[in-house]
Amino acid sequence: MPITEKISMLWLALLLTIAPHHAEAYSVAMPTSWSTDAALEILNAGGNATDAMVAGAFALNVSQPYNMGIGGGGFYLVSQGKKSDFWDSREVAPSAANEKMFYDGAGNVINYYPERVTGPNPVGVPGTLAGLQEAHKKHGKLPWKKLVAPAIRIAREGIPVTPKFAATLVEEWERISQFASTASVFGNRDGTPL
Repeated sequence: MPITEKISMLWLALLLTIAPHHAEAYSVAMPTSWSTDAALEILNAGGNATDAMVAGAFALNVSQPYNMGIGGGGFYLVSQGKKSDFWDSREVAPSAANEKMFYDGAGNVINYYPERVTGPNPVGVPGTLAGLQEAHKKHGKLPWKKLVAPAIRIAREGIPVTPKFAATLVEEWERISQFASTASVFGNRDGTPL
């Protein structure tokens, strides 16, 4: 199964299994309490559903970067009354991508894991930020600065490393440690994962 299908199925599973927080006239369901709280904060500040989605997405990027990232992409559906807007902001292949980029010099297919999913070749041109910006521009109410404020606060304060987060770091540490800046964020000073 392609990774994009796995990710889509994961999001669907998360949306179906997470208990939402309830408020007077709305509810929010997101994969982490930080992202849920960020979305609720924006709704309580007078924002609308699009504003809450943007704030929650940024907070999710901080609190669960192994599942959500500004380097990825997404799909957005906004429905108001009888009118719906949908747009695709999935990442796309770079313009230099070609059919030979996942072959070695001898013409053999490079192993999928970890070689094909690590390094510059598998990187797509991100669409997340463009999609969030487009959604906000068309349907948002509050200023962008207010929407990203909860994520900035969460990043500054830090979050506990959950068992799932720790397991993901251990599982992916060989790949992560190839990149000093990434290892410095997700690793201890002794070179081990958080």
